[in-house]
This record gives sequence, structure tokens and C-alpha cells, in this order.
Amino acid sequence: LRRRSSQVGEDELALTLGALRACTLPKLSAADVPIFSWIARDLFPGSASAPSGRLPELADAIGTACESLRLQPLPPFVAKCEQLNATLGTRHGVMLIGGAMAGKTAALRALREALALVGAPRDKLPLLVTHRLNPKALPLSQLYGAFDTASREWTDGVVAELMRGLVDGARRAAEATEALAVYLQPPPWRGWLVFDGPVDALWIESMNTALDDSKRLCLASGEVIRLPE
Repeated sequence: LRRRSSQVGEDELALTLGALRACTLPKLSAADVPIFSWIARDLFPGSASAPSGRLPELADAIGTACESLRLQPLPPFVAKCEQLNATLGTRHGVMLIGGAMAGKTAALRALREALALVGAPRDKLPLLVTHRLNPKALPLSQLYGAFDTASREWTDGVVAELMRGLVDGARRAAEATEALAVYLQPPPWRGWLVFDGPVDALWIESMNTALDDSKRLCLASGEVIRLPE
């Protein structure tokens, strides 16, 4: 927010409130948003002047993406896409929660298309690689990998293969960024591995180390796949 603010003498209290809004509003339900606003007004007088942190070019791109996906760019939907983008900028793992037909997958698709519009490709590397799978469609042995009971040979699962591909893509993008940095500043590369399905303790437990600060996917074979920064 400090980098985006055009006012050099921006009040630090307003910047603090803007950061709280960016980190808290995406986690709240529609019924809790007015309560948060009331608390913010009580704790931060003059909170209306706090920077929102919105990116106008991203909002326009989300509207364009909604038209291409035949979705209605209603203000609540666009705001939720912006909140998702802000959350992805501060965390490497997020969870979209909502009922059926609530727009979770639609928001993710719209944001993906919008990010592709904002950062047009300047080289042959794709800017946003997305892999989507239903974790409940496969057993754990095929999801993460397992040892063969007879030969004791390890067979990689779908998640292990996709994660290695994303790590390799991030490494190649970093090398290309170093080569292009002399001439221009290329847009950031992103890789998404989307688990589009119900959450249960069976498959999410194996993602604990990948979602915490260690950023490591630990397989039963002893291999550790380190996620890029």
C-alpha cells in the first residue's frame, strides 16, 4: 500500500487500516463485513480516507474476462476476485469456501483470465500455469504416490508429478527473467495447483508442510519437493 500510494505524506494509521482491510475482508462472510466496518470506524476515526489498495487495471481486466466467460461482472463478484488476487499476493496457499454454485470456480477462472490480460506475455513462457484436479476422484496412493507391496518400488502420484512440473516451470521462468531483466521488466510467473473438490482430513493432511511456512511437499518415499518463493 505504501508503494501504491501517490501521497508521500500518507498517514500511517490509514495505511495500517488499509492493510487490515486487505487481510481481513477476504476471510469474512457478507454478514460479518458490516460488523468489521463498524469496529474499524470506532478504532480508526476517519477511516474513510484509508487507501483501498485496488488496482484499476485489474478491475477492468476482470470485467473483460467476465464478458469472455459469459459471466456478469457484478460489483460483489469483481470485489471477490480482487480480494482473491490480494490474498494470493501474500500467501502461497489459499482456500475458497462456499456452497455449491456460489461462484468459487468462476471467480478463480475470471481472475486467471484477468491476470493473463494485465500481464501480456513478452516471451514464450506462459505467465500463469494452472492444473486442476478433484482430490476425491483418486485414492491417496494415486494422488501422492505409494510403494508397490510386492516390489517395494515407488510410483509417483498425480500431485507429485504436477508439483515437480510447477517447480521446474518456476525455475525456467526465473532464468528467463534474469536474461530479460537487462532490457525490460517481465511480468511475474505464476503456477496454480487447484484442488477443486470437497476437503477432508485424508488428503489435506499430506499438504500441511506444503501450505505452512516451510513450503515443502514431503512424500512417503522420503523425497521433499521444495516450493519456490
